[in-house]
Amino acid sequence: MPKLHGHTRSLSLIILAVAITAVAPGVAFAATPAPATHAKKKKPKPKPLTATVSGTFTIRQDIEGGFGNDSGPNWQQLTVDIKKAEIPFTRGSTSSAAAKATVTFTYHAEASTADRSYHAGCDSENRRTDGTWTGKTSVVVRESTWLQTNGKSKRFAGWQVTARLPEDGIPLTSKGSYNDWESILMTNCQTFDANTPLGSWGIGFAEPDGVGRLAADDRSVPLLSIDTDAGQTGTASGKLKFNKSPR
Repeated sequence: MPKLHGHTRSLSLIILAVAITAVAPGVAFAATPAPATHAKKKKPKPKPLTATVSGTFTIRQDIEGGFGNDSGPNWQQLTVDIKKAEIPFTRGSTSSAAAKATVTFTYHAEASTADRSYHAGCDSENRRTDGTWTGKTSVVVRESTWLQTNGKSKRFAGWQVTARLPEDGIPLTSKGSYNDWESILMTNCQTFDANTPLGSWGIGFAEPDGVGRLAADDRSVPLLSIDTDAGQTGTASGKLKFNKSPR
């Protein structure tokens, strides 16, 4: 039988060439995909303890002795209004925090008398001073251990919110007038302007705050109490809300 080794090798080469040219031009063989790698996700840092404060705190002071010879009314009042101020605590601290927030201060004072100088029949005087300031100032949230009412302190385990007065004060406007006779004949009663505040008045007479105890939910503090010095009265309404328990 004749040997076919050379013929068989040529036939194999022809078949291989035909198989290669049968592949469509421009089509590449797919490479084996590399195994997917999954990066580890970083856990988000826990949010710090944060207090949200809303409240209105007012202190009034009745000036001892009143105004004029008849001890007429003489008083001044300061109101602090805070709306949804967020106060974050520094990490590791759960007893006090401070941050800048928008606050409105409103000041009002007035006095009147019907007997200012013994000039009978033409002897009245009225004074009034008003001012409002709105802007960013420091709001402080802290634990408290005392509550002062009319100058007397008692133990009170709770929380206190205060807002610092603006460094440049509150712009004030004063209006007033007084009556006096034109001469000793007392025939013509005249009115004169007195557009200045009384010396006993001033915005620094008080620092209205809101004080309250932590509620059963361990997150909210109704702010219904206020610290007052002797001769002062005050009211407070509002709420301090923590994003998590401060304990």
